[in-house]
Amino acid sequence: MKGQGKRISLGLSILALCALAVYQTYSIVRLKDQIEMVNPTVSRSIQHGLVQLEMEISYQQQHHWDSAGQIIHDIQDVMDAIGITYEAAQYTGTLTESDRASLWELHQYLYAFAENKATHDLTLNEDDRKSFERLRAKLRENGWGANIGFSSDWNDFMRRVRNLLSRSE
Repeated sequence: MKGQGKRISLGLSILALCALAVYQTYSIVRLKDQIEMVNPTVSRSIQHGLVQLEMEISYQQQHHWDSAGQIIHDIQDVMDAIGITYEAAQYTGTLTESDRASLWELHQYLYAFAENKATHDLTLNEDDRKSFERLRAKLRENGWGANIGFSSDWNDFMRRVRNLLSRSE
């Protein structure tokens, strides 16, 4: 009887371990699927901000730069989206070193436009206006602008970020 009880106990233990292993495998697969959804989601957020920025620059050009501080606000929104991407990537491990470097470079590139500029009662000089007009043109050239569709594919997004940065030097 003792031997049979030990066999039953051993069998139940093995069965419980197998069930636990199946559950863990299922959980890992679900987590990987969720992680793979992070990059397209955040790329859409950044790209939406870039489109908004292009549209705001266009609006300001048409309205004599009356509310130029809104451009700075839109730049800050894109920079915030980049920061959120970094934070999410830290937990998920989804960004390559190259992607992180490109996003940081994009952040710094945009920061240069907003540096030392307030969002209230901002007056732009001619050089600032020309600089924003060049930024708008570069955004449109890379597919971020009014009436231009963009893909949420991460690799396409990173290719366009690198292209924008390479033309910005």
